[in-house]
Amino acid sequence: MPSTNSITPRNILSLAIPAIIAGIAEPLISLTDVAVIGNMKDNAVEGLLAVGLVGSFLSAIIWTLAQTKTSISSIVSNALGSNQLNRIHSLIPQVIWINITLGILIYLVTAPLATWIFTLYNAKGTTLNLSISYYQIRALGFPLTLSAFAIFGVFRGIQNTSWAMIASISGAIVNVILDYTLVYGIDSIIPAYGVMGAAYASLAAQIIMLIIALYFLYKKTPFRLHQLTWKPHPKLRKHIILTANFFLRTVAINVAIFLSYRYASGYGDEYGATHAILMNIWLFFSFFIDGFASAGNAIGGKLLGSKNVQGLKYLGKTTTTYGIIVALILIT
Repeated sequence: MPSTNSITPRNILSLAIPAIIAGIAEPLISLTDVAVIGNMKDNAVEGLLAVGLVGSFLSAIIWTLAQTKTSISSIVSNALGSNQLNRIHSLIPQVIWINITLGILIYLVTAPLATWIFTLYNAKGTTLNLSISYYQIRALGFPLTLSAFAIFGVFRGIQNTSWAMIASISGAIVNVILDYTLVYGIDSIIPAYGVMGAAYASLAAQIIMLIIALYFLYKKTPFRLHQLTWKPHPKLRKHIILTANFFLRTVAINVAIFLSYRYASGYGDEYGATHAILMNIWLFFSFFIDGFASAGNAIGGKLLGSKNVQGLKYLGKTTTTYGIIVALILIT
C-alpha cells in the first residue's frame, strides 16, 4: 500500500494549477463578452444585461449537468488506483454520448421557450429581444460543452488536468479574438454583429475546445467514442447516482443565482447590468478555487481505489488548507 508520503503538495499542485486555469477559462469567456459588449456604441446596457441573464441560465444548466465530469472522474481515478482501467473502456463512450444527447434535448426544449424563460428573469423590450437571439445561438453549444466536460473528467481521472487546460485556453483565446472582431466588426471587411457577434464567438470557442479534447482523448488515452455498446456498463448506474447527488447540490446554488438576477433586473436595466458584472467576477473566483477540488477529486479517487486511507486524510487536509488560503487572498 502506498504511504502517506507518496502524496505531496507538489502532486496536488501539479493537478490543481492546470485545473484552475482550465476552470477559469469558461468564466473568462463570459467576462470577455461582458467587457466587449459593455463598450458597444448602441444598446450597451441592454446588451450587457442580456448577456448576463443568458449567461446565468446557461451556467445553471451547464454547471448542473457538468457534474457528470466529477462523477466520471471519480470512477476513472478509482479504476486507475485499483489497476482496472481496462474494465471501463465501454463506460466512457456511453457517458460522453449521453451528455451529447442531453445537450441536444435541452436545446430542442429550451430554444422555443426562450421568450418565456427570460421573461421570468424580468427581461423586457430590447433586453428581452437580445436575450432571446443571443441564447438561441449560444445554446447550440450545449452538446459541445457537455461532451467536452465529460472528456475533461476522463482526463482528470487519469491524473492529467493539463490537456483540459490546453483545450480551455485555446477556446478562450479564440473567443477573445472573435469577440473583438465580430462584435465591433472591421471596416469594409466584417460587419459589426454586436451581441450576436459575441454569441458566435462563444460558439466557435466551444467547437475548438471539443476538437482539442477529442484529439487528446484519441492520442493519449485508451478510450474511444466508437467503442460504444448498447448494453449499459455495470458502473453506469453508479455514475448516474453520483451525478444525481451532485445535481441536487448544484441546483440549490443556481436557484439562488436565478433569484438574484430576477430581482436585480426588476430594479432596472442599470441595476441588472451591474449585477451581471459582479456575478461574473464572483463566478471567476469560484471556478478559481474549484481547481483544488478538482485535484482532490482526481487524487482522492485513485487513493480510494488503492485503499490508501492515510493518503486520503492528508489529501483532504491539504486541499482544504490551500482552498482557504486562496479564498482569503482573493477577498483581500
